Amino acid sequence: MIKITRCNETDCLVLSFQYLGAAVKLRTPYLENTANRKIVRAIARRIAAELISGNFNMDDYLNADFKAVVMRTLSSPQHSVPTFASYAKQWLGSHCIRLSPASLMNIRRMLKRYLLPTFGEYEVNTITEYELFQLRLNLCQQLPNDSVTASAATLNQVFRLADKILTDAAVTYGFLPPVKPMLLTGRKQDVDPFTPAERAALLHNVPVILLELFQLMLFSGMQLSEICALQWSDVDFERGFIRVRHIMINDKMQLLRKSARVRDILLTAPMLQALSRQYLKTSHLQWVFSNDSRRSVSANVIAGRVWQRVLRQSGVRIRSVRQCIWTVALDLFANGASIPHVASQLGLINWWPLFALQQSALLTHQTNQSLSLSLLNNLNDDRQ
Repeated sequence: MIKITRCNETDCLVLSFQYLGAAVKLRTPYLENTANRKIVRAIARRIAAELISGNFNMDDYLNADFKAVVMRTLSSPQHSVPTFASYAKQWLGSHCIRLSPASLMNIRRMLKRYLLPTFGEYEVNTITEYELFQLRLNLCQQLPNDSVTASAATLNQVFRLADKILTDAAVTYGFLPPVKPMLLTGRKQDVDPFTPAERAALLHNVPVILLELFQLMLFSGMQLSEICALQWSDVDFERGFIRVRHIMINDKMQLLRKSARVRDILLTAPMLQALSRQYLKTSHLQWVFSNDSRRSVSANVIAGRVWQRVLRQSGVRIRSVRQCIWTVALDLFANGASIPHVASQLGLINWWPLFALQQSALLTHQTNQSLSLSLLNNLNDDRQ
């Protein structure tokens, strides 16, 4: 790849590329403007063709007009280039202090599973666009056809990570970083909230020991990992709100790092009803939802084993646990809440699904509200 930049000192356009293991900057006589950019792009295309064919000669461009500003050979003894594996370890060590435990765990997983097996023994300056493209091609061929959305998002994360590591290495060791492959486009996550009848069916078929947890999940807008990290010290019955400050990841409680997710949730009638019943069971324990005093219920077990079984037993179409959040958002909109208020209550960073949900809520305000309350009251009478 040949990069075109502007020299701050002379206001001339500069061509940057690699030649014989060296980082070269070729200053042109053309000043920065639209017309000259077209001329320099044509020169860049000609140089790129000569580099590919092996006919490039630096002397053809070193004249009174063109000047080689920088040529630094990377194979010199004072610039020993590390392998990708060793540099990635150094890079992660220098960035771990500002990363959350969840992000750190995700980066280590992507390095171990995708990048290190492929590029671990490569020197960082030898990884080109071709190697990155071949990695993506191999990974796409290994992925199942029924996970296109998740796979596209995962691969995009992998190549963003590779781009950050190689860009930092390029600055440190003086070479041009490769261009990362174009990001894959996956389908946006479907926003498909549960209807009042579906929500009542779920609560009717959930195991009795998890009834309060499911009711809180379906009426609070909290993520499952936030509910599993909930302690009684976070629940304020007197003032009527829940403090969301922690998250449970792999059965380990961690502080929330993103400020949008650190919030206080107002207690509604269904939430207060569920927490009041749960208080009679676990008020002597640290955790709101716990089987013993040392640990809370596992979010992984509920999401991986219990959730889909309850959906099948209820006759409800299979959907992800995250649809509980959009269900609560629909309730908030039906009660006249604004988009910023809903986003703050749910701890959302991306607001794009809320605009469509707001329009849907305006159409079903009275029907859904009355049906939800009646079904919930009937459910509580049946379960008691």
